Amino acid sequence: MKPLNLDNKPCSPISSNCVVWQGPDIPCIKLCTGDTVSDVVSAMATELCTILDTLKVSNYDLTCFNLAACPPEDFQALIQFLIKKICELEGIPVEEIKEDECPDCVVSVAECFVIETQTTMQLVEYVQLIGERICSIANDISLIQDQITDIIIRVTDLENKPDPTFTLPSFTLSCTVGALTGDQTIDTVLIEFINNVWCSFFAETGTTAALNAAGNQKCVGDADTQLNTGTAFSTNPNWIADADYDTLADAVNNIWVVLCDVWNYTSGDALTIQDEGVSLPQRNIINFIGDGVTATDDGVSKTVVDVPGGNDTFIARIRINNQYDPLIFPGGTASQIPSLAASPPDGFPDSPIAWRFNQVSFNDTIVNSSATSGAFVANVDLPAISFGTFDNENATGAEFTINETAVYQIGATCHLKADNPGTGLWQTTGTGTFGLGIVRTGFNLEGGNSIPVVQNLTKHVNLSFHRTQILAAGNVLRLAIQNLTDRTYDGVTYSGIDFINFSITKIK
Repeated sequence: MKPLNLDNKPCSPISSNCVVWQGPDIPCIKLCTGDTVSDVVSAMATELCTILDTLKVSNYDLTCFNLAACPPEDFQALIQFLIKKICELEGIPVEEIKEDECPDCVVSVAECFVIETQTTMQLVEYVQLIGERICSIANDISLIQDQITDIIIRVTDLENKPDPTFTLPSFTLSCTVGALTGDQTIDTVLIEFINNVWCSFFAETGTTAALNAAGNQKCVGDADTQLNTGTAFSTNPNWIADADYDTLADAVNNIWVVLCDVWNYTSGDALTIQDEGVSLPQRNIINFIGDGVTATDDGVSKTVVDVPGGNDTFIARIRINNQYDPLIFPGGTASQIPSLAASPPDGFPDSPIAWRFNQVSFNDTIVNSSATSGAFVANVDLPAISFGTFDNENATGAEFTINETAVYQIGATCHLKADNPGTGLWQTTGTGTFGLGIVRTGFNLEGGNSIPVVQNLTKHVNLSFHRTQILAAGNVLRLAIQNLTDRTYDGVTYSGIDFINFSITKIK
């Protein structure tokens, strides 16, 4: 069969499967809104064929009438023939109906033609209604065909348009990115940045995890003391507190705060060492002793050399055993170092000062007190000291006064045996610390050291520290002792000899 639109030029054919029915649902032919035009036409054609078959006279067997003449030619004539036969059987006279007149008969209608409860209508009306419905569908199909044609034209127009082109955005670089400057497209900048900037930067800085781990190496906290001020770092306005410490920037900030504290502490007025005539910044001489030690002055290397005759050394010692029973603290029991754990002092400057020393020496001259309880070396018995004065009878504890501004090494050492002869272990209940410190005029800490004391682990407390620095005439030094355990030390109750030393050596 030849398609109806085969020669429908210049229109382009389109499949009726691509067009949908927008009319109402028609249950009698099982047609729904949204079905394709193919479904609509098929359903209507099927229904029409059914109707035509029903109206086809040849489908009815009229042999029982023994018709001598030709049978009815159409359905209307068939109905009229039957009506006439019924009337004859009923004895009702029948007038002849002209062929051009429409039969007045009632027929049942399809469900889609039912009006309210009226399921029948005159045949002529029924046929007329069917014709109108078919015409309406034909008109709808024609309209749909026009719309399809319009859509095809639009789609063809879109298909024939050239492919769109895009221009990558560009911007002016405010700084050099790798080798790029000026106006650059965004893809060029991205490639240059990733390959020639970021990759090398990342290779040098390491991963985010590595940077985070580096920042977490922090070893100075809020409560640690600043060297230059003697106050906690938390009081420094530039310090980032531990609770807010999160980023690498925080780490760099706090590193600078610590470095500046060290710089401020180790810089100061210049001191001329008369023996050598070398001028050095004051704090650059800290922590060296002996011949040939190199320091710097304004970037120039200087060597401090000892002179013949040796260094003058002062030593004050507390010897502890069951004979001497020395006085260690003012107002305290002889030979005892009381625990300060119940109310620990805030650093060495507030710690108890050593009270009396029972052995004092200067260079080769040694003076011992008598081996009796509470004995100590009286001031009148002290050896002559060239660079200072020692007061072993001061009301607030023994003190050494510097008479000559110079470089000195100060230090302290101690050996304290375990305070339980049965176990040989220090009997603190838990963990504490024991420390020695030297404080200067105004109770500024000049140096110190401490060690942990652990229950059932520590056998002896062996502790020492030494520090070399400039001391000015008039500076007063004292030895401070901290027992931050919960156990009072008593050295004379047990066998053996313990000691605590306080020393000052002038570096010539």
